[in-house]
Amino acid sequence: MSGALIREDEGVQMSVYYFNHSMNGPQNKYQRLEKLVLAFLIISRKLKHYFQTFLITVLTEHPLRSVIENPKVTGWILKWASELRPYGLRYESRTVIKGQVLANFIADFTLGATEQYDLLKGWILNVDGVSSSMRADIRIVLITPK
Repeated sequence: MSGALIREDEGVQMSVYYFNHSMNGPQNKYQRLEKLVLAFLIISRKLKHYFQTFLITVLTEHPLRSVIENPKVTGWILKWASELRPYGLRYESRTVIKGQVLANFIADFTLGATEQYDLLKGWILNVDGVSSSMRADIRIVLITPK
């Protein structure tokens, strides 16, 4: 699951945070809406200071509002919804978010090819690793020019 927190000032959209979470174990068996609510809950926990300070509008194609605000929900969704309700979230159908926003966010924190080459000139990186849906292991040996 992935998402982005975007701030809009005077019609200009700017990325604040990009979120990516891999579902594992029992989470893989959740239904799609349960996964969405869980992903949103994880974002709200990571960015609690934003959620407590600002009015958050959730733009989605899915009926998250009807799931989170439904008094008849049970189980995990009931617990998650009770944690999300105090934030006073607004839910709206997803409108167009300029695709350039995420591209700009990534570009701002990525060096150009020539900058990378100059910065890393003479460094040697050896990587040995393996990953799966359950875990990842990596061994890195970095040799400096000196």
